[in-house]
Amino acid sequence: MFQGETNIDNVTGTPLNDFSRTAGSAEGEPLVNPIPQDQPTGSYNASEDQKDLDVLEPRITSYDFLVNDADISGGTAPTSGEITVEADYNYYTAENLTITVEDSGGLDVTDSVIDESNQSKNGNTVQFDINIDALDTGEQYSVTLDGVEDLDFGEASVTDTFTVASSDDVSLNLESDEVVQGENVNFDIEGSVEGNYHLVRIAGADAVDNSSMADIFRDVGDTAATGAFKGGQTNFNPENTSQAWAVVEIDGGVGTGSINTGALTDDDIDVEVLGTVTNDDNDWNTTVHTLSPGVDNLDDEDSATLTVTEGTVTLDNPSDFYVPGSSITVNGTTSAGVDTVYLYARDQGDYEPVSIEGDDHGIDVTNDEFEVEDVSLTEDGWDGNNILSFPGTYRFAVVAEEDGSGGSGTNQLTTSQVADNVSHTITLRVTDAELEADTSFVNGMLADGDGVDVSGVATGSDEVDISVIGSRGYFGHQTSSVDAAGTFEENNLRPDGLAQGSAVLLVTTDGRDDQYGDSGEADLYGQTSALGTSWSDGSNGGLTLQQALEVFNSSTVGASGSDDQIQTFNFRYTDAQTTVNTVQDENGVNGMVGLGNEMTVEGMTNRQTDSAVITVEVIDGPSSDQFDVPSTEDWGADGQWSVSLNTSDMEPGTYTVEASDGDSSDIMEFELTEDEIGTDTPADTPADTPADTPADTPADTPADTPADTPADTTEGQDGPGFGVAIALIALVAAALLAVRRNN
Repeated sequence: MFQGETNIDNVTGTPLNDFSRTAGSAEGEPLVNPIPQDQPTGSYNASEDQKDLDVLEPRITSYDFLVNDADISGGTAPTSGEITVEADYNYYTAENLTITVEDSGGLDVTDSVIDESNQSKNGNTVQFDINIDALDTGEQYSVTLDGVEDLDFGEASVTDTFTVASSDDVSLNLESDEVVQGENVNFDIEGSVEGNYHLVRIAGADAVDNSSMADIFRDVGDTAATGAFKGGQTNFNPENTSQAWAVVEIDGGVGTGSINTGALTDDDIDVEVLGTVTNDDNDWNTTVHTLSPGVDNLDDEDSATLTVTEGTVTLDNPSDFYVPGSSITVNGTTSAGVDTVYLYARDQGDYEPVSIEGDDHGIDVTNDEFEVEDVSLTEDGWDGNNILSFPGTYRFAVVAEEDGSGGSGTNQLTTSQVADNVSHTITLRVTDAELEADTSFVNGMLADGDGVDVSGVATGSDEVDISVIGSRGYFGHQTSSVDAAGTFEENNLRPDGLAQGSAVLLVTTDGRDDQYGDSGEADLYGQTSALGTSWSDGSNGGLTLQQALEVFNSSTVGASGSDDQIQTFNFRYTDAQTTVNTVQDENGVNGMVGLGNEMTVEGMTNRQTDSAVITVEVIDGPSSDQFDVPSTEDWGADGQWSVSLNTSDMEPGTYTVEASDGDSSDIMEFELTEDEIGTDTPADTPADTPADTPADTPADTPADTPADTPADTTEGQDGPGFGVAIALIALVAAALLAVRRNN
């Protein structure tokens, strides 16, 4: 019995409802008429009559739409002949199988295309013949198989389609008629019978070279085999011409294949589809090469022209210059189909390969883009790297390698090879390593206990050395790393142990040759060990400042053939010093402030902005306790600071203001008056003005005053040597000696 059967009263004389389920969740449940479509399957028993039966699910177990023994279900049928619909089903003892054919609009055309009297049945197998000549070309039809009465549900019924070909002609259709070299192009073969195999070919002359010929057709889609015939007269090749070929099967009405244009020249390429081929032993290579045109159905069926254009590659970076040893990003874009790009450099001869990461100079292309970060073009020592290791102007090329084309790698390329390949060349200027540095010295001084900030650009270097040489031979050192952008920065460097007085800060790099001086060593202290070993070690054997500078000079920038880079900064290491210079209002008369006007207090300091805060307080006067107490930590390299105070509602009188940085302070008197302040008002009363008291005013002490240090001594000085630095220090020493003699 089958689920869904009706009109069954008894089974061999035993009423249907005498049979009950023998096991499972429905054990003991009797059968009823009609049998439900969801009746539990399995064994049923009529115990009194000792009879058993099984309830099964009705199913069509298999089916095919056959044309010349090939199944075209879901595919394409020829324009004439017959389609044999063959099906196997398990309910053949219960019902016959029926067939329904409908067009794409749902119109039943069964009677016009099938003579059911010709139905063939052999046990559980049934066949129907569909007359294709009665169908419309280019139309899709659906075929439904199910039971003739009740069994037309679930797996007892199947529906599938076929499409009648638009014509008897086999056609070849390209996915795109024009592509960039390196792209893959799919093609379809239509209008043939399901299951047929067709030969597709391209002339070998269209290949980039003989070695690429076998790579023209890709083994994808419905492609059964690919190959190439590179010469020799055979049945297949009577004209002794090279050819690339593919065997493509018609599956689902269409045979799909693919062409790798990276193996083709940039030209107009003819793609041909030939007649059907058969192969009994599945050795397609032997089969194809023994085919005979005109005998084995190898007439041309159709052809299409594929235009292959040259691909492109664009180098975005580097674009104009490069500093040997510097780490940069190399990037750019390509047209579709490029898998890898390679870098080359040229001086006078051929293009030489440039390695960027050890043993390989290829860069993978992803989504038509390539990029490698933080790489050196001079590090690995290949011939191209060596070219770029010296200053000069060179040609730099990125050369594309398309999938399957080969031709790029570790070998040199001629200018013609680079021009013929997909490439982009630029003029690249290679310049010496550059060094620019700046410091946070304030007015040419560093207060004892403060630290100095040093920053700058050192293109082409991995690190810079920061050194301090003091007036009594002190030598300190700090190494600073250079980032990928070529910048460096060290903050709050404290020369602990440095004696007060004149000193020099030096920023150095070992140049393009990666060595200090001419010793072959990149370690600065392999050259200057006599000066000390660390930033805080001032022991150097008692050398004077000039002697220490000479030692440093001879070991670095002053050595024969040295390309070391240097920036020097002269400064004074002295006590913390903050002064008040002016107290005035908008009238600009020092020491005089109109009542109610905004009062500005200005002064000088040698403190670092990240080490001190200057606080200004009115400490004496009729309303001193009513003034605000402002502060500032904002001043520049000239050390000039300024704050403002409100004088409204204050009492007139004489006041004293104090500025303090926490370690040093200064005071100044001023007059808060209701009188009009004019430009003829005496501004400086000797007894009241700190500036008129030499003994008490820091500005009058040459050794401690920013004015004693020439303003241009804080600027970085380039070059191999210390002539300017030593001369400036000598001038300072002479001035100090003159002061002592005058005293």
